[in-house]
Amino acid sequence: MNKPFKKYHKLNKQLRKSASGCSRSPFTLIELLAVMGLMAVLMGLMVPALSNIAVSRGVDGATSQLTATLNQARQHAIANRVNTAVVFPVDVFPEKNKRFTALGVFEYDENYNNYRFVSDGKWNFLPKGTIINTKAEESSLNNKVDEIKIDTDTYSSISTAYFNPKTMLESVTFEPTGSLAGSSPAKIKIQQGVYESGDSPTPTNQKNWLKITVNQFTGRVQVLKPGNKN
Repeated sequence: MNKPFKKYHKLNKQLRKSASGCSRSPFTLIELLAVMGLMAVLMGLMVPALSNIAVSRGVDGATSQLTATLNQARQHAIANRVNTAVVFPVDVFPEKNKRFTALGVFEYDENYNNYRFVSDGKWNFLPKGTIINTKAEESSLNNKVDEIKIDTDTYSSISTAYFNPKTMLESVTFEPTGSLAGSSPAKIKIQQGVYESGDSPTPTNQKNWLKITVNQFTGRVQVLKPGNKN
C-alpha cells in the first residue's frame, strides 16, 4: 500500500471515529413533552394578542368599507339622477343585530314616495368589534329620509308595511348633482366597540377610532384621524 493511500485511509478512519463520537441519542419522551408544553404556553399567549390586533385593525377595514360605500352611493345618485342614501340602523331598529353595525344603500322611488334598496342591494356589516357610533358628539349626519318612509318588503320581521325611519335610522343622502341633501357636512365616527343594549353602542377602546366627513357641496369623502379638529 503506497503512502498517499495510507494517509487517506488513516484520515478516513479518524473522520468516521470523530463523527460517531459526536452523534447523540434521540430526544427522550420527557424532553419531547417539555417542548410541546412550552409551545402550548406560547400559543396561549399569542392568540389573545393576535385577536386584539385583528380587532384593532377592524377600524381601518370598517373605515375603508364605509368610504367605498359612500363613494359608490354618490356615483349611483349622479349616474341615475336619483337621491341615494347610505342608511345606518340605530338603537330602536327592529332587528337588533343590525344596530350600529350595518349599512345599506337606498334610492328614492318617486312613484311610491319612499326609499328602496338599490338593485341587488342588501345590508352589509362592519368587521366584528367595530361600530358606526352615530351617537358620538363627533358624528353629525344629514338624515333626509326621516320624513319619507322606507319600503319593508324585504323585512319579514317587521309586520307593518312601512316603518318611519325618523327614530330607527341615520343616513347620508346624496342628490343627483353629487352634493349632500343638506346644508352642513356629514360626520361619521367609526370606532372599536360593540352594541349590547340601550340607546348607544359601547366603545371598547376610546383611542381607536377614525372619523369620516362628507363635504356638503362636493360630496367629497375624507378620513380624519384622532386629533384632527376638522
